[in-house]
Parts: sequence; structure tokens; C-alpha cells
Amino acid sequence: MTTLRKYLSMAALKGERGFTLAELLVVTALVGLVMAGIFTLLVSSNQSYMRGTNQIEAQQSARVAMARLIQEVREAGYNPRGVTTFNPIVTFSATGFTIQNDWNANGVIDNTLIITDPVKGTGRGEQTIYALSGNDLTRRETGVDAAAAPLISGVTALSFQYLDINDAATATAASIRTVVITATVRQNTGPASGALQSSQVVLTNRVRLRNK
Repeated sequence: MTTLRKYLSMAALKGERGFTLAELLVVTALVGLVMAGIFTLLVSSNQSYMRGTNQIEAQQSARVAMARLIQEVREAGYNPRGVTTFNPIVTFSATGFTIQNDWNANGVIDNTLIITDPVKGTGRGEQTIYALSGNDLTRRETGVDAAAAPLISGVTALSFQYLDINDAATATAASIRTVVITATVRQNTGPASGALQSSQVVLTNRVRLRNK
């Protein structure tokens, strides 16, 4: 009986077939190909996610800064004395301009003093200078800021267009009624898969001066 059991066990073992080295190599190669495809898909998905995230961040940061610029342009020209020679925007070009407000209501622009804003109650300068410096749109409030500070970074293109009451381009400060602002902003973050990701957004705004 014992001999029969040994014979049956040996027969069962002989009937089981294992994997050859060639078969194992083929399976390993196939698994490698599948994993490489999955990895490529993951990298592509991650890059798409990074681009989308960067674009949202670029839009948010640029829009917040642009909102401040728009508000100041719209409210430029505070002139309680009604001085006829007073212009809300002066020294203007395609890449910058200077905003004026007579905060202390003395009829002249004091660009070295800090004046208390009659509306907000905060210290203000009567001139605010916006200018493109490299890839930064900078802002400096005279009497308040010792130097210009970046308002929007990563600016690859910037254009200010000045229109009169008939929406025609004007080169006369007293005729400016509307400012069209177009800015292209790029933001780089990352790295993702060894490459710095870049997103770009174009912002265009049309601002009407309320005090003209």
C-alpha cells in the first residue's frame, strides 16, 4: 500500500509542468512594456494637471493685480476744486502711465507728500506710476513708496491704449476718457518630469474714467 502511494505521488509530480527561462523572459518583457505604457500615461496626465493648475494660478494672481489697477484707473482724477488744468492721467505711453489725484484738495499735485485719502482714511500719494520693467508691471505711489514694486510678474506683453470720448486713439492727456489694458502673463512652476511647466493667460480690460 505504501509503495502504491509513493508511485502515485511520483506520477503526479511528473505530470506538473513548470515555466522555462524563455517563457519567464517573455512574460517579463510584456510586463515591462505594460508598465512603461502606464508610466508614460501617468507622466502625460501629471503634465496636463500641472499646466491646468499653473494656468489657474496665473489667472488668479494676474486678475487680482489687474483688479487693483483697474480700480485706480477708474477712480483717477479726484479733483474737488475742479481745476481745469488737472488731468487724471499724465506721462502716458504704450507700457506705462501716471495717475493723479488731488487728495488734499489744494488744487495742485504734491508728489512728495503723504496725503490722507478722504475716502479710505489711509496715507496716499497724489501720483501713482505704473511702468513695465523687464517682465514686471511695477507700481510706485509717490511719497509713499521708496521704490517701484512689482504688481504683476511674468508679463511677456503689455499694451495700454488711450481713447477719447469718441473711442478714438488720443495722444492728449486732457482728452483721455478710456484706457484699454491688454496684458499677457506667463507663470512658470514645476518641475514636472524634469521640465519646467509654463502657462500663459491674456487679460484685456476696458476702463472708463469716472472723473472725466
